[in-house]
Amino acid sequence: MTPAFSTSPRTEAFFAGAATAKIRACEQDLVDHARRYPGLFPDKPFATVHGEVAKTMVFSAPWCAPDDLAISCRTILWIFALDWLVDHVAESPHEVSDLTADCLAVRDGRPPGSSLSRMLFDIRQDLRAEPMFAHLGRVWDQELTKMIDAMSREWDWKRSFREAGPSAVRPTLEEYLANSANFGCTFTNVTFWISSGDPQAAACIDELKGASDTAQRALRLVNDLASSDREKAWGDINVFALGLDRAQVVERIAQVRRTFEEALLSLEASSPVQADFLRRQLEYSATYYSDGADYWYAD
Repeated sequence: MTPAFSTSPRTEAFFAGAATAKIRACEQDLVDHARRYPGLFPDKPFATVHGEVAKTMVFSAPWCAPDDLAISCRTILWIFALDWLVDHVAESPHEVSDLTADCLAVRDGRPPGSSLSRMLFDIRQDLRAEPMFAHLGRVWDQELTKMIDAMSREWDWKRSFREAGPSAVRPTLEEYLANSANFGCTFTNVTFWISSGDPQAAACIDELKGASDTAQRALRLVNDLASSDREKAWGDINVFALGLDRAQVVERIAQVRRTFEEALLSLEASSPVQADFLRRQLEYSATYYSDGADYWYAD
């Protein structure tokens, strides 16, 4: 709605102001929501995450109101919590197994056993109230499982690198990219497609997931380019640990993005809104990472 005091045509400044207001509303919802889960979001490294998550969703789906983005934003925030606990808190395979089992129990209908799984349970309950969950709930469960399995696999790779050093068996680039579900992009997108209630999304979910998975691979590599110094300091694994140089990674990103654009061609006819969502998501996040930004507060 144009403000009552404005008689000017809508300009870039108008839309920037509208987006900023939505970002602020989504961020505040995340801050308030996070307080319901004691100990899950310590200030370090989560001090900046809430606002960055809000920006991602607002710029990916600018036609949505903050309330329409709430579940998706909370899902991304939850993924960050899971990622932090798996990558930086868990110190043994047993601890990783306990974390993942706690989350998969929610998928299977069992009660949550921690702040982490309680937040996931609440997200799933909110989604169950959406009409589209009847069509895409099984897909959501499958993507949750893929993401958790991928995080566990990367933890195993990281342990191998740490313990075996230069003699560690390294995944190939294809294996590394095949594990990009750990990034959580497609899991988040299925959440968005359920909460948005778009019947076109349900009708072509396989094609949407395929395009989303391709975007996820591109973002995995773009993120690695941007955060290699932090990940090295934190002991994380990224594509450079596989022996590739920057030029090779940039070329592979270009290849994956071309594949992504090809996948969108048919989606623009069958599901134009969601094709636009996926393109905006990739463009925003790729630019964000390329400019050296980072979600995590790393000081």
